[in-house]
Amino acid sequence: MIYFMDILKQKITDHLKKYNLAISEFERNAGLGNSVVHKILDDKVKSPAIDTIIKIANSLDCPIDELYNRNQYLKKYLLKSSNGTEYSDDLFRSVCFHVLYFIKVHDLKKLSLEQMVLSVEEIYKYCLEKNLSNVDKDYADNFLGQNLLGIIIK
Repeated sequence: MIYFMDILKQKITDHLKKYNLAISEFERNAGLGNSVVHKILDDKVKSPAIDTIIKIANSLDCPIDELYNRNQYLKKYLLKSSNGTEYSDDLFRSVCFHVLYFIKVHDLKKLSLEQMVLSVEEIYKYCLEKNLSNVDKDYADNFLGQNLLGIIIK
């Protein structure tokens, strides 16, 4: 989680400098409440809600999966398969998009970043172990349903 937050804070800081924006102006443009970004930058928020991350990513014009894909630690250690299958950007991206779609469809705006990241990791590892090139939507929906909604989706 630390790595994701470091990347997020760096991208926000770079964006503010590039466009000469005040934090309050960025928050307003992103549709966020006052001091949300301040709290993120000051490490007072360690795991922002996914709806906050989506608004920030949209304002940065940065896909959420790009924040993860730049995280070499995640790629190298957390997301490798036991059968030696190499990390796949395309697979990871398809898992991220599917998880975000599920979150949107089920209106899980207050889902924690940690819950989302853990879900992405588990689904990605499953698909990598199965040597898939895209997300297994049935597996992903069942996993997300059990872990985020507490139900099995059929």
